[in-house]
Amino acid sequence: MSRKATNIFMEELVENGDFTRKVIIFFCRKYSGAKHKRIGERFGISDAAVSQTSRRLALKAKEDQQLKKISN
Repeated sequence: MSRKATNIFMEELVENGDFTRKVIIFFCRKYSGAKHKRIGERFGISDAAVSQTSRRLALKAKEDQQLKKISN
């Protein structure tokens, strides 16, 4: 990914707080080893919502090359 593309992508993350939150939930689930319930408590959502958010973001990453690069 070029530096310009990275900067544009990062600006979108900052501007779109809801999307940023979903990305953070995804990474917490993928890398922290924490249970869904614990992650959900931190974000004020249910454990099912953690699972659903992560699943949807993973599906979106299959279509979006920029998101795919940061999620792998």
